[in-house]
Amino acid sequence: MLGAGLPGGGVAQAAPSPSPGSEESTSSTTPPEESSRPVTIDHGDPTPDGRVTVTGDKAPGATVHIRIGDATEPSCIRDGDESSYRCELRGLPSGDSIRIGATQRDAAGTTSEASTSVSFIAAPSINPAPVAAFGIIGGRGYPGATVTVTINGSSTVTATVGSDGSWVVSLEELGLPAGSYRLSATQTAPFGTKPVSARSAEVTTRLESERPAAPELRAPRDGAVVPASGTRASGTGVPGATVTVGYGNADHEGVACSAPVADDGSWSCTIDGGGPGGDFRLSASQRTEAGMTSTPSTAVTISFAQDPTASPDTDDETATPEDTARPENPATPSPTAPPEGQDTSDEPEDGQSSTPGAPGEDGTSPAGPEQGGDDEGPSPVASMLTAQSIWAGGGAPLVIALALLLAVGALTALRRPLLAALPSGSGAHAPRAAIGRRPRHAMTAGLGGLGLGVLVSAAAGAVYLSLPQVVEPTWTRVLTAALIATVIVNAASLLTALRSLGGRGGAEPVLRVSVVGLVLLAATAVLSRATGTEPPVLFVLLAAVQTAPVVAAADRRRLALRRPVVLLVLGAAAVAVAVLLQSFPSSAGTLATETAVLTASAALGSAAVGMLPLPGLDGLELWRWSRRRWLLLGLLCAGGAALLLAPTSSAWVPIVLGAAALLVLGASAVTMLWTRVVRPALDAD
Repeated sequence: MLGAGLPGGGVAQAAPSPSPGSEESTSSTTPPEESSRPVTIDHGDPTPDGRVTVTGDKAPGATVHIRIGDATEPSCIRDGDESSYRCELRGLPSGDSIRIGATQRDAAGTTSEASTSVSFIAAPSINPAPVAAFGIIGGRGYPGATVTVTINGSSTVTATVGSDGSWVVSLEELGLPAGSYRLSATQTAPFGTKPVSARSAEVTTRLESERPAAPELRAPRDGAVVPASGTRASGTGVPGATVTVGYGNADHEGVACSAPVADDGSWSCTIDGGGPGGDFRLSASQRTEAGMTSTPSTAVTISFAQDPTASPDTDDETATPEDTARPENPATPSPTAPPEGQDTSDEPEDGQSSTPGAPGEDGTSPAGPEQGGDDEGPSPVASMLTAQSIWAGGGAPLVIALALLLAVGALTALRRPLLAALPSGSGAHAPRAAIGRRPRHAMTAGLGGLGLGVLVSAAAGAVYLSLPQVVEPTWTRVLTAALIATVIVNAASLLTALRSLGGRGGAEPVLRVSVVGLVLLAATAVLSRATGTEPPVLFVLLAAVQTAPVVAAADRRRLALRRPVVLLVLGAAAVAVAVLLQSFPSSAGTLATETAVLTASAALGSAAVGMLPLPGLDGLELWRWSRRRWLLLGLLCAGGAALLLAPTSSAWVPIVLGAAALLVLGASAVTMLWTRVVRPALDAD
């Protein structure tokens, strides 16, 4: 280096060559004075979290800037009269030879530089993934490094970081079951002495190694007739997943609605812009947070009622069935994608399919009378019992019916046959000739008319609360149906009791509150709502008749036999009426259908629950009287409740129906053999 003039007449001398090692130092000027001493730099070992301490000499009064790599801003600045410096640097990047440079400038403007290099490997990162589909976990690291992922502090799996800095591992290699796991990672450098990094921050993920089951579609029910817009679809699924409901037939297919699954596993969405009038198959699928999609649920057949106010003429730009590709065979609708080849060029931007006969170009209903005169909209109650849903369980309900007939036949062979105890006019009242008129039943004690009204209203409220969520415009109608059904069932029970107990020996019947009935009402309502039973199985008998001073044992037994049979007959009749009323979609027809459904639910449920051998119930009286009669009549009532549950789509229903059928058949056969063969033979001996 050539000399240069310096202020004050000095001449700069060539800087000496750096000695071999990690330190490299250059100086533009090297005056012999102490104030112009060149800067030096050295470093210690890096810490696992990326810190390193550098030290060196400097000229007194000079300022030293320390930089990492190619950074323009210094990481550390040291000045003052000291002849040495010390800095702790943070945030070292990963690399084999990371340059750390020191630049010194004194008061005279003389500069000098020195540098050193250090090797360091930082901890890898793990991508946050609350749910890991098929156990796939990824992150970022140093290219070429080996990442070791530790699961729950013990098991490990390794991967090599790619040239783009990313890495991926599969937890399935360890054969881990589905569940929640804690993950952390280290990486081993591919350079130098292959140092190992510090451990990364711990993350938690949930492993989903299997495809989720199909969601449950509870509403609409199979065979229901629903409007194209405003009907609520509901069911259960995996919390956090997204459920998509699709519909389709040979001519049309689309997405009805979608909704997230709540933390309690329930979901619901409103079908808006459904298919044109006609029969469609409706099914649902769910996509989890990990991106795994289930298979479609069991499809149900529904009918979209065509809006009578819609114009038969459609706009040229409205899609028609001929504008879409028709599959050769009707298929179960795909809730996730339209069929291959379907023309979607005329679909609105919001994803709703244009359908023939749509009420208006924008899909909104024009002014005019409401469909079918029902301005309150549909509810899921009316479609709980249909001809299709009752027989959806296959042959099991038929087997139940045959078994019930056999049981009735067996009971007729008993010494006190059941049919002889059915309601009749004989003996139910005091002779007319004795008092000149039919006796009247006084209710002078116990429960009055106001109290009875409060009880019936409470029972109706419990029936309403046991039902699935009902949209706001229809709740008054459903509550009215619940009130009417409760009155019908309680009236049937009280009339049977009055006919069985009243007027015998001058005893006057007294109406009282059944404490057991109140408890069973609350229990059955909560249980039906919690399990999603549709229709619910309820016990609504809150009033009981008590005669004073003493009720004969024969009268109590007669009532215990009569009341369950009356409730069974009432429930069966209500089921038949509910099925017949499905073809009357008007407002009055819907109210009548809902009343019939809830009457069947309350009557059959009260008959079945009433056979429990608890105080205040018919079951305890029969249990004390004859275990055989209690068993046979209990199986009859259980069969009625099983028939009520037959529309439920749960997989356990056929098993329950089959088991009930076998029990009834077995009990009937044993009873008939005993009464027709064994007992006559014993009596003959």
